[in-house]
Amino acid sequence: PVSLFLKTTYAGGPGKYGLVLASMTGQQKMTRMTTINGLSKITEIGSTAFILDAQNNTIAVDPNPYDVAIFPANTPSMPNGLKAGDLVVTNFGANQTGTTLVRFPGEKGPGHLFNTMTNGTKGPADEAFNTLTGTDWVANMGANNIEVFTSNGRLQQTITNSMFKQPWGMTFNHGLHNAKDGAVGAFFTSNAATATIDRIEILPGAGGTRFQVTQIGQLTQMGKQTFIAMKWVPSLQLQGKKFSDVLVALDPAKNRIAAYPNSSTSTMNKTSAGMTVFQGKSLKTPGGLAINPINVDLLVVNGGDNNLVEINPSQGKIVGTRTLDNAP
Repeated sequence: PVSLFLKTTYAGGPGKYGLVLASMTGQQKMTRMTTINGLSKITEIGSTAFILDAQNNTIAVDPNPYDVAIFPANTPSMPNGLKAGDLVVTNFGANQTGTTLVRFPGEKGPGHLFNTMTNGTKGPADEAFNTLTGTDWVANMGANNIEVFTSNGRLQQTITNSMFKQPWGMTFNHGLHNAKDGAVGAFFTSNAATATIDRIEILPGAGGTRFQVTQIGQLTQMGKQTFIAMKWVPSLQLQGKKFSDVLVALDPAKNRIAAYPNSSTSTMNKTSAGMTVFQGKSLKTPGGLAINPINVDLLVVNGGDNNLVEINPSQGKIVGTRTLDNAP
């Protein structure tokens, strides 16, 4: 398993390109669930190996999805665009050869072609929705840029910057403003080639929108490529204290989770490794990250042992572990 968002994850293994959904039984629903310990069933809900094109013809695309994003409720959408609960999956591909974004209406298959990365570039990685506009921001590792798609799949804009070095992670701060420079929101991306973290501020102006990129973090390099997954939360309890505007990032080389409070406004040291939320042997090359919407626990997918691990950040301890796939 390499990625998950809320309840959905990718199950890896030879020939397995399916998206899976963990669910609970009717009896379990009668008692309020809080952690992953009560999830009893994993069901395949779709595949990115064969999908439908715009004419509903079946086409074969390079599988191996990385990111799974759910289109949020109460988010603007265009005609024939995404609806709340639809999935968009980045088809990273084997050896970074994927080019497609795949839409699963209503969180289930068959998959539909959402769009293809421009100019034949390969390796779409993480993605995040702008909840104010409905656009999908995709970290395009193969082209060192960020591609922004409208909710109906049209390429709207390509963002480039010299700081982008194989962009991988992507998350949005839900439109939190920065009064210091007039930013109306910010995305964050991580760079696989340098293990750095960048903040991309959205700055509207009379001449059009511009983007200000600032490096706010430096994690541990892990070989030639370090895959840093990230999520942003408005607040988080850490070490008995409440912090606001927190960017949470995986530090796979150290089996660690880092946190950057005040991430949207702070002029942090660009080499900061952040606060340590958790570090230990239960994390084995962590590659996917999500937030439990019930209790704000951190949900981490280990690339090293296929486990889904739930961590209470306030207590700094593991509260649940589930194996997602028995394949090596």
